[in-house]
Amino acid sequence: MFKSIQIKILLLIIILSVLMLAGIEYFFIFQMNQINAGSGEITSQIRIAKTVAIVVLASFAAISSAIIIFASRVIISPISKLIKNAKKIAERRGSNERR
Repeated sequence: MFKSIQIKILLLIIILSVLMLAGIEYFFIFQMNQINAGSGEITSQIRIAKTVAIVVLASFAAISSAIIIFASRVIISPISKLIKNAKKIAERRGSNERR
């Protein structure tokens, strides 16, 4: 799917970041449930916290996707082309030296 190691690294970092955010938000909501599960006010606060958590995770995923696309097109692609061209030049020099 993804050939470039740089994109794989970016994806891994983003996935780990989303998991960390989700873990923190889950822990926060779990603690709120433990404090006072019967109170109507706490229940509404938990619903709000869940909504905020979903919005934060969705926006983080969208922003991260935009960063991956930007990094892939603007930064990583030219570097990959440069590496391929450098390999071609090195191969030509190597074949010329053998003659």
